[in-house]
Amino acid sequence: MDSKAIDPHNNGIGTLVVHLYTLNASNPKKEFWTIEEIYDEMYPNVSSTEKTKIVSTLRTNLEWIRSKKALEIRGKKSIKPIGFRLSSLIDELYNTA
Repeated sequence: MDSKAIDPHNNGIGTLVVHLYTLNASNPKKEFWTIEEIYDEMYPNVSSTEKTKIVSTLRTNLEWIRSKKALEIRGKKSIKPIGFRLSSLIDELYNTA
């Protein structure tokens, strides 16, 4: 999917960016997070039948965030948030008129 075609205001990206920033800030010694860890943190009470759709959207959203250079993706299984860029992206997403 073309990351430029994603509307971050309708796709839950803002919430994901804030969550990644919070994870990164609250665990400064942890450099990489798996997709599974992010999913478990964000969706603790979601049934396993919904997981496939949610993980697909999560991966698409992570690719969009990566296109903004706010994280690195390693081997399609783990990501490395870049705190200062996530912070700038939060400002960009939430301070638009």
